[in-house]
Amino acid sequence: MGLKRREFLQRASLALGAVGISEAWWWRLQSRYSTALAETTGRKLALLIGINEYPNAALSGCVTDVEMQQELLVHKFGFLPTDILTLTNKQATRENIETAFIRHLTNQAKPDDLVLFHFSGYGSRVSKIIDEDEQNESSSSKLTFQNTLVPIDAVPLKNEGRAINDILEETLWLLVQSLDTRNVVTVLDTSYVYPGQSLQGVLRVRSRPSSTTEQINIKEKAIQTLLRDRLSLERKQPINQNQLPGLILNASRDSQFATETDWNGFSSGLFTYALTQNLWQTTPATKLQISFAQTTSFVEQLAGAYQQPELKEATKQSIAQFTSEATITPIATRYQNLLTPLSPPASGVVTSVEDNGKIANLWLGGLPINVLDAITSNSLFTTVPSSDLNSNNYQFQLQIRSRTGLKAKASIIIETNTSQKLSEQEKQQFKNGENSNSETQKNTQKSSPNPQLLAGEMVREKIRILPKVTELTIALAPELSRIERVDATSGFSAESQVTVVNNTQTADYVFSRVRETTIAQSLSAPLPSIYQGRYALFSLGQVLIPNSVGEGGEGGEAVKVAVQR
Repeated sequence: MGLKRREFLQRASLALGAVGISEAWWWRLQSRYSTALAETTGRKLALLIGINEYPNAALSGCVTDVEMQQELLVHKFGFLPTDILTLTNKQATRENIETAFIRHLTNQAKPDDLVLFHFSGYGSRVSKIIDEDEQNESSSSKLTFQNTLVPIDAVPLKNEGRAINDILEETLWLLVQSLDTRNVVTVLDTSYVYPGQSLQGVLRVRSRPSSTTEQINIKEKAIQTLLRDRLSLERKQPINQNQLPGLILNASRDSQFATETDWNGFSSGLFTYALTQNLWQTTPATKLQISFAQTTSFVEQLAGAYQQPELKEATKQSIAQFTSEATITPIATRYQNLLTPLSPPASGVVTSVEDNGKIANLWLGGLPINVLDAITSNSLFTTVPSSDLNSNNYQFQLQIRSRTGLKAKASIIIETNTSQKLSEQEKQQFKNGENSNSETQKNTQKSSPNPQLLAGEMVREKIRILPKVTELTIALAPELSRIERVDATSGFSAESQVTVVNNTQTADYVFSRVRETTIAQSLSAPLPSIYQGRYALFSLGQVLIPNSVGEGGEGGEAVKVAVQR
């Protein structure tokens, strides 16, 4: 049953008051994104770019970002696998990316089609000398800077001098404008300003760690000229995000930085993981607030104010910057008639079935990271019932055997009609792994002529097997000296439920020195810092945990004293 306008606004107002404006932004972001993707207008085309293997400073999570987006688009929003083109690592050269955009998107997209472009990798800022014919008579020659996407072959060749091979952000906007469709979603999990260090806490920064004095490759200038000619744009006419069609989802604001991190068994961009995970759980509009309150809390706990994702809509200012109460009601009411995605909320999907129908391979991209970490052997999933009235509505119970990152193997141990439920005895059998001769399995299979689990079926968590002991994992900040690290490890070892790891492993908190830090506002200035002689716990993104700082004193405090505090 649909909601009346009054009831919708009442619920929205209560939710907004409970969780605050930042959660409201996540709600709007998810609503707009899922609405655009779920629209059954025509063909759905996607180009997904992810680059880990940069020559001088590799990243870890960009290829996973592409995989997360691909699974989401296919199984949640109905993209055909053949209509999704991916370029990863060595494939993602400047020429290949631009050529793929033109051939796969520009040449194929029609006015009613939907186009999605995703980029995960380094961003940067490069200098641009204004040519004499671009200057006004009164202007003087000067350098300006513009954002770029960094392809795998961005390092300048010897015969090209200082020219770099980046893709100018302006080139991307020209490519987007060249599309025949206005139904465009652009996702950029990258950033442009380097803060002076590649790690923020234990989060890796997706801004290229280099200077910004290089010149633009002549080939990049040539493609810009070609695109401007096709669009009948003057050479000096500026292009910016506010002039573009569709939606633009930036992982951070222009002066901030995007980050990625290592989870248990995989790495990913913080923004892409939060976005795709929540889109797997898409529900009618009245329930989105709860889902995205959790997502916003997750993002803020990790990155704090250093990374604030931003959504822009065609010809409008950044939606992320709407904060006055006057804007809340119009934005909320706009989504009271949200279209339902092509599949129900789910924890993931069956990607394949093997061993004569006994083993299922699962993708678990719809689970929050803390839940995903808790998925161990014998945890139980179930297939999501079909909404097709002509189907038999059989639910398959899937018992986890192993998990690596977002992928898991599960035994297909029981098939039941959706009206049947597991008894307490059956739940205990699942917990103990006793399923090979389940009497329930024998009985329930009688009602079906050999039902088969198929790839593409959505799954949902049913029973979670919790560990008997839950440990707190503490990462040691990379700036700690060898003596500090030894003392900290020794101090934490006295706590039986605390595990110490290095900064490249997944952790709950980071143990570090207390510093005064300021995000660099210039292009290459390092982060200034003053050691305060004290230690504290921080989030993975170096956000101070309240009440974890000691008194210090003139001589500071010893590491072991801080640990025991």
